[in-house]
Amino acid sequence: MLVSRFTKIIRCQRGVVLPMAFLTMLILSALIIAFSMMAASEPILANNQLQVAQARAVAESGVEKAIWALNNPATPMASRTLLSSPFPRPTMAAPLSPS
Repeated sequence: MLVSRFTKIIRCQRGVVLPMAFLTMLILSALIIAFSMMAASEPILANNQLQVAQARAVAESGVEKAIWALNNPATPMASRTLLSSPFPRPTMAAPLSPS
């Protein structure tokens, strides 16, 4: 009786290999497509992160310049603009006269 039961179970599972192989191929194909989509979007995400870091650095430098300008009121108000440099401009020496 035990032997006949095992043979019956084995005979009932006879055509299961092909559908299992198809199911395995379907799962592996879905994983490959998902990983390739992730790999394609990685450079875009990295570029966005770079732009965020650059924007933050520019904003931080603007705040630093504003703090510097508020702490150094010695320069006249008329010469201060948003585009002017906080550093003094070099002066040109007068040309030497021939003696």
